[in-house]
Amino acid sequence: MGNLVYELSISLDGRIETRDGTLDFVEPDEEFHGIVNESSAASGGFVYGRRSWEIMDYWFTAEENPEAHEHEKEFGRIFNRTPKYVCSRTLTQAELKGDTKLISDDVPGAIRKLKEETEGDLGVCGAELATSLLREGLIDELRLWIHPVWLGQGKELFVDYDERLDLKLIDEQRIGSGAVLCHYAVS
Repeated sequence: MGNLVYELSISLDGRIETRDGTLDFVEPDEEFHGIVNESSAASGGFVYGRRSWEIMDYWFTAEENPEAHEHEKEFGRIFNRTPKYVCSRTLTQAELKGDTKLISDDVPGAIRKLKEETEGDLGVCGAELATSLLREGLIDELRLWIHPVWLGQGKELFVDYDERLDLKLIDEQRIGSGAVLCHYAVS
């Protein structure tokens, strides 16, 4: 049975995007990319919300892109060989590339089934999707990359989640850029 893991970058004040909707507060270095690629390579699948999926197109061809950095090519290889699922009520299967599967009905039920059938972690990408899955008790772990910046404004982590959430620290790792990866189990 797989664990559903939400890995993302946040600022010290808990923001996941700047006020302009960018991630320019994240300054990924080789160490960051290496750790992300390592955890991604161990995943049994990636689960995306619609908006997150719409920015993933680059990764289908990254490994052939002569201008891509080696860590991007590596992630492109990981991305292409890993099963992908998109949760959306507006996209159609025909709009998805490769062997990507669409989940449009009973997302919580489909994710429960996917967890039962998957070996290894299932990585979640998408703030709204992660929040709804957290409400359903389906998120097993959080991997929070805390970056040394205070944004003051921007989208907050779990903005519509107002329940207590107890976490147990599994591991933490500091990298040279000053970012800290905190890996938590959801209690």
